[in-house]
Amino acid sequence: MVKETMKRKKPSFNESYHGYRTFSDLLEGAEKEGIIQLRTDTRSGTYVITGFGKEQRKTDEEGVEALKEPKVRKAQKPRWRPRPRKPKPKVPASPPDVADVPNASETEPIA
Repeated sequence: MVKETMKRKKPSFNESYHGYRTFSDLLEGAEKEGIIQLRTDTRSGTYVITGFGKEQRKTDEEGVEALKEPKVRKAQKPRWRPRPRKPKPKVPASPPDVADVPNASETEPIA
């Protein structure tokens, strides 16, 4: 399922590009590097990923940090600042349409 997911995310993925003959060899190499933790499934004989290296490192670091004094964190600047709003431009009242007001020449009778 891991390989299928990797192929779906990046269709050009190929383990031979990374120097491995099979995907199982790639998984074994990742386990040796401490990236993942594997176990073999008893029914199918395939590998099952049981954990990731980051999880193991976190638990190791938490144990070490428990022995150390806690760090004092600096106050961080906020990541965003509110911007002052721009005032909306005042729209002057529109003059009445000239077409609505009759002209003096239009109201005078023609002689």
